Amino acid sequence: MRANIDSALLQAWDSGGFGLPYRVADLPLMEPVTHTVLSGPGGNPWARVSVLPARPSVASMGTSGDDRIDGVTQVDLFYPLGQGQGAANTKADDIAAVFGAGKTHSYNGVNVHCDYCGRISQLVTEDWLQTIVEVGFHSWIQR
Repeated sequence: MRANIDSALLQAWDSGGFGLPYRVADLPLMEPVTHTVLSGPGGNPWARVSVLPARPSVASMGTSGDDRIDGVTQVDLFYPLGQGQGAANTKADDIAAVFGAGKTHSYNGVNVHCDYCGRISQLVTEDWLQTIVEVGFHSWIQR
């Protein structure tokens, strides 16, 4: 069922029309993560999308009960230095329009509800302006 949560969020990204090539981060759960910045295609802006679910919490008892999954989708936008912050900030606003509070995305019968979305940080990473956008989400899945 967690795969359906990932798929709902990535499908929403694909449908968002953000116009950026992206990589899906393949992150092991519950382990420290070291981000390695890869060069974007031809020095063009790109994004890295990471879906980071927390462990399930019991929402209802029984073998056919429900679990609540909370988590964060982190979008790292990479723009070449010297292009200014405007393009990155505009793209962060575009992402918030798709993943803002109250939005719901579904895949294979699993609904993923967005709790919040916003730019949380900007920093320089190698030759890139890295803008981090965070989407808080929750979903209920049946055991």
